Amino acid sequence: MEINASRLLVKLIRLLLLGTIFLLALSAALFAQQRTITGTVTCSDNNLPQPGVNVLVQGTFTGAITDLEGNYTIDIPDGDVTLQFSFVGYSTKLVKVGSSVVIDVIMLPSLLAIDEVIITSLGISKEKKEITYAAQNVETDYVAQARELNVANSLQGRVAGMDVIKSSSGVGSASRILLRGNRSIAGNNQPMYIVDGVPIQNLTVPIQKSNATEYYSGMSEIGGLQAQDGISNINPDDISSITILKGPNAVAIYGSRAANGAIVITTRRGAARKGIGVEFNTNWSMDRAMILTRYQHIYGQGNGGEYIKNSVESWGPKMEGQMVAHWSPDPNWEGPPTYAYLPHNNFEDFFQTGYNVANTLTITSGSEKVKSLFSYTNTLAKGIVETNKLRRHNFHLRTDGNLTPKLYYDAKLTYMRQIVDNRLATGNHYQNPVRALYLQPGNISLEQVRDFEYFDDAGIRRQHYWGPSSSGGQNIYWMLNRTIRKETRDRILAMASLRYNFTDHLSLMVRTAFDEFIDDHSYKIYWDTSIADQGNLILYNNRAMIFNSDFLLNYNKVFGHDLLSLDISFGGNILMQSGRWLQTKTDRLLKPNLFVITNTSNIRCLWDGGQDYQINSLYGYATLGLKKFLFLNLTGRNDWSSTLPPESWSYFYPSVGLAWIITDMLNTVPQFLTFAKLRASYAEVGNDTDPYKLHNTYSFGAGGQLGYAWRDGTLPAKDLKPENTRSWELGFDLRFFDNRLGLDFTWYKSNTFNQLVEIPLPRPSGYTNKFINAGNVQNKGLEITVNARPVSAGDFSWDIALNYSQNENIVVELTDELKEYIIRGRALMTTIKVVEGEPYGQIYTRGFIKNDEGRVLINDLGLPFCTPGQFVPTGNANPDWIGGLSNMFSYKGINLSVLIDTRMGGDVFSYTEAKLTSNGLSEQTLYGREGMVVDGVLESDGSENTIETTAEAYWHALGELNPVGELYRYDASYVRLREILLSYSFKINSNVIQGIDLALYGRNLGFLYNASGIIDPNMSVGTTNDQGIESFGLPSSRTYGINARFRF
Repeated sequence: MEINASRLLVKLIRLLLLGTIFLLALSAALFAQQRTITGTVTCSDNNLPQPGVNVLVQGTFTGAITDLEGNYTIDIPDGDVTLQFSFVGYSTKLVKVGSSVVIDVIMLPSLLAIDEVIITSLGISKEKKEITYAAQNVETDYVAQARELNVANSLQGRVAGMDVIKSSSGVGSASRILLRGNRSIAGNNQPMYIVDGVPIQNLTVPIQKSNATEYYSGMSEIGGLQAQDGISNINPDDISSITILKGPNAVAIYGSRAANGAIVITTRRGAARKGIGVEFNTNWSMDRAMILTRYQHIYGQGNGGEYIKNSVESWGPKMEGQMVAHWSPDPNWEGPPTYAYLPHNNFEDFFQTGYNVANTLTITSGSEKVKSLFSYTNTLAKGIVETNKLRRHNFHLRTDGNLTPKLYYDAKLTYMRQIVDNRLATGNHYQNPVRALYLQPGNISLEQVRDFEYFDDAGIRRQHYWGPSSSGGQNIYWMLNRTIRKETRDRILAMASLRYNFTDHLSLMVRTAFDEFIDDHSYKIYWDTSIADQGNLILYNNRAMIFNSDFLLNYNKVFGHDLLSLDISFGGNILMQSGRWLQTKTDRLLKPNLFVITNTSNIRCLWDGGQDYQINSLYGYATLGLKKFLFLNLTGRNDWSSTLPPESWSYFYPSVGLAWIITDMLNTVPQFLTFAKLRASYAEVGNDTDPYKLHNTYSFGAGGQLGYAWRDGTLPAKDLKPENTRSWELGFDLRFFDNRLGLDFTWYKSNTFNQLVEIPLPRPSGYTNKFINAGNVQNKGLEITVNARPVSAGDFSWDIALNYSQNENIVVELTDELKEYIIRGRALMTTIKVVEGEPYGQIYTRGFIKNDEGRVLINDLGLPFCTPGQFVPTGNANPDWIGGLSNMFSYKGINLSVLIDTRMGGDVFSYTEAKLTSNGLSEQTLYGREGMVVDGVLESDGSENTIETTAEAYWHALGELNPVGELYRYDASYVRLREILLSYSFKINSNVIQGIDLALYGRNLGFLYNASGIIDPNMSVGTTNDQGIESFGLPSSRTYGINARFRF
């Protein structure tokens, strides 16, 4: 399938313009006589005007949106007309107009509402009672007020079935979201993101696809530099609604990109109003490190109980103030030759108070025909590590309206520019400053190492190492100031659509959109960083774009006084994705520390490539309603993918769903039962593979007279089939006691077949590996959401929202050629595998060798026998269940919300603790310094062990270069106080200020229960599929902030 994006783009724009002219000509017909309705929409929970409410003439496409003061104006035809008022998170309200010209409406929160609105995958609003699958709205006020730099982190604990993990790379870092478990053995398991009906990129682009020996590596087996993701670029102040579509059943219409569910975001738009509306929002917050690591502060640097000034370990004598030789390697050291051997709390002293300041200016204007909104947000953030900073500019422009009474347009342009200074490397990576902090002996204070450089007799800048650099004795302040990273991202999201209403029931929408980002990174490494001979410069550029065009023909009509309703659509889509990347570096700088790419005898190209990819699609959906109590939903989609062989590149997948509202069907129901709905659905979703798996690919390098070329080692896959996911869902939604109590239950089961995995080939074949279809990964589980209003008395109300979910994952089968697949091998003391008959992501480590009674076998030195390799299945990162509990209290406009989230079960392995015990820094190493006997039996004769050893010998044996992971496995269970938010809205009778909304908040305030005691299970080395590992991670932070919104 040949791709020519520019030629296709020109054709599409030309067709769009011609279509616009044609539709404008069609709209010249005269309209029936109309009249104008006005009014104000307020909310029952705070008695304030509600902007952004959709007002629609029921059964037509004629509509309006309330402005910042909640006012609306709409033209309606003469006759019997009903207005529909809808807003995400609130009940849909239907009002018959009659002879009124002013209609004021009060909206009820969805907690007490049956007719909650859901934004579907195509960006279309539907009443929740009509949908046949599980979906959940997120209250966006909490996201905007108690804001995070990455919107994804704000979702933790709010949605049943959603697990959020944050990478530990500082401000602007990526996050991993998982809905209903892992499905893909070797591919992506995160949901797709849909903004204003259009998919966007959420790529976590690695800095370099290379091994850990390269200076500027991406996420390698030991850690590395975790790049930003796409969702972190979205400005919280621009978000109007967030809907979580949890599985393939909800987003089958999006096909191959939607097997993992979807997060659907709509952005704010303008509204009809008098004059210009202005809104200014300011958010200030500070971050404080939440330190969990337990250090010992009794013994200092050295080995065998003796002080050794350049030792990287802390098996020395007790720190009691004795004077010891200074560690400085500077031959001309002018400081004191000795210093007091005393403990210092370096971990507490190192981390500073971070901050995040975001200011947003929003301007809206509009009439009934044209509405516009412009916003600008400036964000400044500084991490808890002093050189880690972020600057972000978000511009958002959206305009929509009626060009003619039948022709509606919607256009959006969003631009984001973000600069991140000194993003932190993660894991056991050499350039991770937190690793250097962890390993610095307690007798060396931060004040001593702040003098991080000196000049030798030749005038060359040198690092002030406190220990041998090759063994991890780097100076932390040298790392912060002499290994300098800068990342710049420019991103544009643009969308334009036209909808022509041929009649009140038939419309055609055409839309085109693109999402493009350009990354430019530089990395300056000064000489004497051990890995940089005379210094090194690395430059990286990445450009990625998604171009998306679609059309949708829709027919929507109600027959016979609500006897039968029909909503049917047919559409098509062209998606083109392309990427280009280039990374170069100097072998060594000719003039030390002059960071110019030409200042070298050899410029190396580490990574130069690109890819293009295209999917063409046709799809349709239909919803048939019977008397508003029975709804049948059907979808079908066919994709043609450029990445699959011709005989397989076309694949079709259907879905079917049924919703039955029992209470609307029956004439009499028990008085306590307000609403009852049953739903069931089945869906299939296909998936393709990455580009260029069908052909040999070649790489080129310098050398000889003409250079070198070599073929990729992967055998071309000529017979690949598309992946297939089959998903079943059953559920019910119950409301009791006039909506004071609600219960939403979902059971699901999904199986993903024909997984695309890579297997090794024997050397005589001429190839190293090939791709095959293999595997069946199953997820099944349940999700429960409970909403309740225990108290509603006068001006006081108390609302509770509880969510609970559990997922059971199993790898049903792989293939005869492959009984296990290694996700990540032999790194950070673990090997993570997909094994037939086991849950996804089994973690294997070294373990203790035991006798039949389970006692550890001891050798002649008094130390345990351990397996030589990582053979022992020791744990799994998947939790048993996750949940969240939100309490919301309201009194006369004062609102207090408290969010608690929990994760029970699952394992996390701490490589940090393995290194700290080996180096004598952990609190665990205090026992046995003067001698100890390890519990176990002698391997030689089976008798009880009585051989004495020392803590130093014991922890060296179990935690040094190849730690025994079984010893460093921890329970990942926790209960966390995730968020407290206190808000109040001031009504101001002024010609200038309409109102002020003030909020005080705290996030990630602490653990109510933490099974491990020393690890934050929500922090990870990266966002890839190899979860369950903690390694020298940045501590999580407590956040305290204030948000103020001024409406003019």
